Amino acid sequence: MGNCGTVTVVRPFDPNAVGVSNCTLGTQQVAPGEAVQADAEVINNNESTTASVELTWFVNGTAAQSATVTVPPRQRRTGRVGVPMPDEPRPSGVDVTVEVTNASRA
Repeated sequence: MGNCGTVTVVRPFDPNAVGVSNCTLGTQQVAPGEAVQADAEVINNNESTTASVELTWFVNGTAAQSATVTVPPRQRRTGRVGVPMPDEPRPSGVDVTVEVTNASRA
């Protein structure tokens, strides 16, 4: 009988083990229509599977920009985009949020 080798059986990829751990803005004030740099730190808590993570940034609840980040297992990576601001002044400010809109095996 010939030995074909050894196979390691690992836990399946879990998209719920991927998330945003931190989000920051490059500045707190811009002119109407300008973009603000936004960074989102993504963590992949899967034990052995690299994740392809689509991030979407929202301005006042409306999707404004997206990016894809590849994150090795048990590691963090940062996604960075320029998020466009509204064309008219907003003295009360606008809310910028980010969420994982898709996570899959890379």
